[in-house]
Amino acid sequence: SLTNTTQAFTQAKIVPDVLSSFNPAALLGVEFTDPSTNQSVNVTPGILLSMEQTMKEPQFFLTANVTIPSTIPYVLVIIDPDAPMPQNNTESQFRHMLGGDFHVDNSSKLVNTSAALSDFVNPTPPTGSDPHRYVILAFIQPADFNSTGPKLVNASTPRNNFNLTTFGEAVNLGAPIAGNYFLTGPSSNSS
Repeated sequence: SLTNTTQAFTQAKIVPDVLSSFNPAALLGVEFTDPSTNQSVNVTPGILLSMEQTMKEPQFFLTANVTIPSTIPYVLVIIDPDAPMPQNNTESQFRHMLGGDFHVDNSSKLVNTSAALSDFVNPTPPTGSDPHRYVILAFIQPADFNSTGPKLVNASTPRNNFNLTTFGEAVNLGAPIAGNYFLTGPSSNSS
C-alpha cells in the first residue's frame, strides 16, 4: 500500500537521505527476472536481492486508484545513495538508470518509447560493503524534459556523485508520484 511504501522509505532513511519528503500517489511495481531460474522476482520495499537476481533490467508497473491515461509520460530513475559503501558514501548518489518517455500500457506496465539518458547498470556493491539501498522513483515528465535532460545527463556524464535533487530542480521534475526500493549486498561467494 501507499502507506507501507511511505513508512518503508522513512524507516530506510530514504527520507531524508534522497528525498526531503515522499507522498506517493501511485504504487511502483518493480519486477526482476532471475537469470538462473527465469523466475520473476517482485520488489517489495526493502527486499534483499542478490546481485545475480538484479543482473537484468527490471520491468516497471504503475498502479493507482484511478485510471492512468496512457498519454502521460513519466521519468524513471534508479539511484544508489550508498556508493561505494553505506559506511562511506563518498560517491553518492550513483545513477543506475535515468530515462523519460515511459508510458503506461493496458497492463499497467511502464514502457519507454525513447533511449534512456542513462541505460540500466546492475548493482555491484563491493566486497566488504553492507547492503546498498537502490531507490526507484517515478515522476510525471515535465514538458521540456527531452530538451533539458540530455543537457545535464548523457552517456559521458559520470554516474557517481549524481544529485537527484539538483537534477530535479534543473529540469522541473517535481515530487515523485511513486517509488520503491530494494537492498543488494556483495555476493557471499566472492572473496
